[in-house]
Amino acid sequence: MVRNEADIIESSLRHNLHVVDHVLVVDHASDDATPSIVQAMIAEGLPITLTSDASVTFQQGLRSSEGARWLFAERGADWVFPLDADELLKTPSREALEAGLGLVPAGLHLRVRLQSYVADSYADPAPFSVARFRRRLAAEAYPQMRVAIRRTFLERPSQVVTEGNHYVVDAAAPGQSPAYPAINAEVLAIAHFPIRSARQVVAKTILGWLAIAATHRGGNAAFHWRELYDELKRGRALDADRLMALAVNYGIPREAWRDPAAVELVEDPIAPTPPPRYAAAAALEPMQLLLIYAERLAMGARGA
Repeated sequence: MVRNEADIIESSLRHNLHVVDHVLVVDHASDDATPSIVQAMIAEGLPITLTSDASVTFQQGLRSSEGARWLFAERGADWVFPLDADELLKTPSREALEAGLGLVPAGLHLRVRLQSYVADSYADPAPFSVARFRRRLAAEAYPQMRVAIRRTFLERPSQVVTEGNHYVVDAAAPGQSPAYPAINAEVLAIAHFPIRSARQVVAKTILGWLAIAATHRGGNAAFHWRELYDELKRGRALDADRLMALAVNYGIPREAWRDPAAVELVEDPIAPTPPPRYAAAAALEPMQLLLIYAERLAMGARGA
């Protein structure tokens, strides 16, 4: 499920298609070049399906559940990996991945570790490339996992994917915590690139938090977006040093932030994909995206 990810969507799709057989992209009302880039890649003959979600609110768990069932039923998938555009599958090879998945006990879904990558320098304004993100956190302050869904999901209609793609739960048995194994990160991990440029961070924070706020009343959903949104409201600048601090502390409550100089990074580069064909597709500035989204909210409120 993607929204306004023109800076990374091509790299993400080309990389992940080295691992998986098919990608279903659910475009959530993007106003930048994201859907046109995906359409151009489909025209190349790549195994991608593009659908759209025009709703104002953000319903990731619902869309992941629907998408997984479609992939199992229509594409014969054995496993489905719900990913964001900034998440790239890491595995030594397709053969190693299949061998690892073959060891998972029957009937169980799987959990996959996220590994947070940071840029060599955030002063570089060049378009996104994995070549500029050679290092990751040696240890995650708050380890994050994503779920990998096996085909039994199709046979169990009461199972659903949670927001954030963290778990599969049984809606018919609320309150029960699923106990799924985690795959060895040497076999499969997810490289995460949440902080890529100032423009990307500003746009994602503003539109992401507004969509979350429209969906979740209260609670602590996406607290890191809320905190950064409040910073932007106060006029805090996002220079290279601030972006590095955000990158090494992404998803961590502000009171627990660490000095970037004290955070250990390890070299763990990802094999680069070919240079993007559609890098010239201009991404709209955050203010343009905000104006478009605000208008959509206003028109939706008037219609309601």
